[in-house]
Amino acid sequence: MVNKLFLLYFKTFELYDRYFKKLKPIMWQKKPIHYLEGEDKFTFEKALFLKYLGSYKSAIVFIWDDLCPKNGKNSILDNGGISSSNLKYLDSLNKRFPFMKSTLFSIPNVSFEGCGYYSSDWISNNKFDIRNVEYEFWIKKISSKQFQKNNEISLHGLHHFQKEKKYWPQMEYEFKTKDKCLNSIMEGKSIFKEININVTGFCPPVFGIGYNSNFGLIEALKECNFDYVCLGTKNSGVNLFNKNVSCVYPSYYQSLLNMPQNLSLTLSFEDLKKNIDDIVKLNGLIVIKGHFVQNWRLGDGWNDEIYKKIVKVIEYLENKYFNKVKYVTFGDIGKWYKKQ
Repeated sequence: MVNKLFLLYFKTFELYDRYFKKLKPIMWQKKPIHYLEGEDKFTFEKALFLKYLGSYKSAIVFIWDDLCPKNGKNSILDNGGISSSNLKYLDSLNKRFPFMKSTLFSIPNVSFEGCGYYSSDWISNNKFDIRNVEYEFWIKKISSKQFQKNNEISLHGLHHFQKEKKYWPQMEYEFKTKDKCLNSIMEGKSIFKEININVTGFCPPVFGIGYNSNFGLIEALKECNFDYVCLGTKNSGVNLFNKNVSCVYPSYYQSLLNMPQNLSLTLSFEDLKKNIDDIVKLNGLIVIKGHFVQNWRLGDGWNDEIYKKIVKVIEYLENKYFNKVKYVTFGDIGKWYKKQ
């Protein structure tokens, strides 16, 4: 019921933006599709991924959005900003399953409080800049060889916030020109480089790819030399109106290697099992997504229930597909594709 009310709330604002503010619709696909639609065809994308897999039947990556220094002590949201916060769940899984790998889409200078698409507030004092001295211990952790053995840090915007328009504030790149996008991305990469983390991938916040700015983000990304990008789900970003990239295989979009997104931790364990089996049959990439923060709107953020669900998923994979499913990060895949 809560999710249905949220969707009604969100849809109302989207329609208002579209018809009264003359903005192009960017959140609602006209004809929703199933993510497996058309994926059974033998394509160049599938052939190349089969080559990557080698003797494996499939591969899996866990991805997590919004890692940043926010935590229960310095913010109303906990985004894993200290070791004892939501990051503890990931640490526990890495110890329990040393072969598990994750890609963490991270924000180097997150600049908002609040969790609503229309109610977030801008923070201009660099409170959550990862270079602040108070985050030194946390930075040592996420930049350590031990942590990066299982987890890849990837770029998820600079601020996760935009001020070009009053609408959709968390879509950082939806209204930016190419030059502004480029400057923002390069600053984000530079901040991570200062703490000895080389980010090789990028995912725009809320998949705002520039429908309202002549796709300035897409043009900027062509100059950023990322190994890979993530530009949409089955019905958002570049797949908003038409299926332009695969939801199961890495594929190219205007020369950019795009990583697919297909499954969410909002699904029940039974639904996850069924979808995993479907993707394995296609020799595809299983991508299971969650968020670092837990709130009623997202439903896939770290908590005890989500932790237990991931344990069950990995145990299911090990029992049914032992040594047949490869655990990877997006960065692992991107590095291999770059050499081809």
